Amino acid sequence: MTIIICSNIFAQKIEISDQIELETEKFKDSILKLDEFSRKLDLEFAIDKFKIDKKRNLELENDYTTAGMLQATYNAHQSYDDLLNKYYKKLLNKLEPGDKETLKEAQRNWIKFKNSEIKLNNLIAKDEYSGGGTIQQIFVASRNLDITKSRLTQIYEYLSSRFMIE
Repeated sequence: MTIIICSNIFAQKIEISDQIELETEKFKDSILKLDEFSRKLDLEFAIDKFKIDKKRNLELENDYTTAGMLQATYNAHQSYDDLLNKYYKKLLNKLEPGDKETLKEAQRNWIKFKNSEIKLNNLIAKDEYSGGGTIQQIFVASRNLDITKSRLTQIYEYLSSRFMIE
């Protein structure tokens, strides 16, 4: 029984990966037709986000339980955090050596902010403040995801400004 379950889970993961790649290619083709996405960085960024969002949607379709929604949101949050690091490094590499410390300081301050917000989100989700229920976990996870996505957008906007383009 365990072997069948494990093989089914493995098959689902392969199927999701294949579907993400197929739909990513369709998405890429549709973006290439749009003038505003003609720059390589814009295309890369749009595809990076599309893959994460598509994976989350497919995970939700496969498991729409509270636990499934929570796991899909956590997975998306981790992926967006990885993407944030990718574009942070790109921005850092574009700055002059003497200017890099300003970005590093801003990022350290943002991490302090993020950690404080996560702490507050967890506090507000307590039963005595929220009314309780397992749905509160999803609200917390979604708010935490939004914080990271927002920072990613800020970093990307810095990177894609006309002064940063090669």
